[in-house]
Amino acid sequence: ITPNAGIDEANGQAGGTALDFDGSDEVELEYSLRILGEDVLNNDTIQLRVKGLDTYTNTPTITVEDCTFHRYRKITIESSQVEADLTDFPVMIKITGTDFQGIEDDVTDADGDDIIFRPYLKVGQLDHEIEVYDEDNDILVAWVRIPSLSSSSDTDIYMYYGNACISSSTQDAPGVWSNGYEAVYHLHDDWNDSTGSHNATGGQTQGYVSGQIANGVDFEGGSSDYIDIGTWSVSGDELTLQAWVQYESFADTQTILDKSSGTSANNYVWNLSTDRAGSNYRARYYMPSSVLFGSATFSTTTWYMVVGKYDGTASRKYIRIDNAADNDSAQSGNLTENTNQVRIGDHATGGDQPFDGVIDEVRISSTARSNAWLNTEYNNHSNPATFFTLGPETPATAVKLLRFEARGDGDDVSVEWETAHEIGNMGFYLYRSEYPG
Repeated sequence: ITPNAGIDEANGQAGGTALDFDGSDEVELEYSLRILGEDVLNNDTIQLRVKGLDTYTNTPTITVEDCTFHRYRKITIESSQVEADLTDFPVMIKITGTDFQGIEDDVTDADGDDIIFRPYLKVGQLDHEIEVYDEDNDILVAWVRIPSLSSSSDTDIYMYYGNACISSSTQDAPGVWSNGYEAVYHLHDDWNDSTGSHNATGGQTQGYVSGQIANGVDFEGGSSDYIDIGTWSVSGDELTLQAWVQYESFADTQTILDKSSGTSANNYVWNLSTDRAGSNYRARYYMPSSVLFGSATFSTTTWYMVVGKYDGTASRKYIRIDNAADNDSAQSGNLTENTNQVRIGDHATGGDQPFDGVIDEVRISSTARSNAWLNTEYNNHSNPATFFTLGPETPATAVKLLRFEARGDGDDVSVEWETAHEIGNMGFYLYRSEYPG
């Protein structure tokens, strides 16, 4: 039956092509029927019958599928955690414990594919990526690209879920990371690049352990662990390298992220690593023929967001630790482009010592991220509970209004309305305004 063809709305029948059979013929029908949409209720039924046959071997009842999202929760991003107005900013939404338990009974897909994010109630859809949805360990980590994130007023978005018709991914990970990201590695349970461009090509590690965001990768310095992520380059005169790291032990030099052909200063394209200064350990950031040392001191068992940034317009390179400036120095010119190996956790040629600890959330950008951008990331990643507030679970009642009439009747007003459908609706509130509009 083609859509809306032959439908008799008076008696609710839909007619298809007429077929003629001999009286002695045995008729066997094979059919498939699926009805989707919001103009029918999930308790409506449809019967398939063959007109003119004396007996029916099967008159099945088909249950109409209700393809609506049945729940939502408002997420309010606190403007006090946003250091400047930001465009196309990927916000981490992390929900754990009892908050997660409050949604898992209504999420219908085992991978959380029926979770989406909207900028307004019932309207639109934001690009999102789900890093982890784990009902055994009660955790959801999703990344949502916010087109406009305000530092002066709170930003509201809405997480919808509970749609039984969705059984495949609704995500758009490359869309989340479309604002200048060359590669993004969450390192939760794989070594893939969320932009879709630079998945890992090889390596060895100790596996996945608890990280700063969700899981991270455990690198054992004595085992020369590493992850190779290709031989690609970043063009232009801007660059931001960043990662969350936790040290288990220190050596004279330990690599976080590297693209190089050796250990001489002119062998480095870029390198973010650790260096020993006396009995202390600090950040180190190599650019071609130049090195910058940090001043902040690292310790074991503490998580740090380590950033190396180059801004050719300002002719400076910078090291930032967490949400604070660490050191900077002069640097100019375009980035070197070649086929040197890019590697996480060890020097590309094995010249320096490998990292010993856990690395999480590695990012490489072809833009010099502003301090406000980086500090807002730090606020979001280090303490999501203060970065946003999660509203109560709310039924996403679907009501389609066909007709609404109000008529004066002396001192009273008579109101009538008609709905096309109501899903889970228990009634209506009616308000009267003294002013038009």
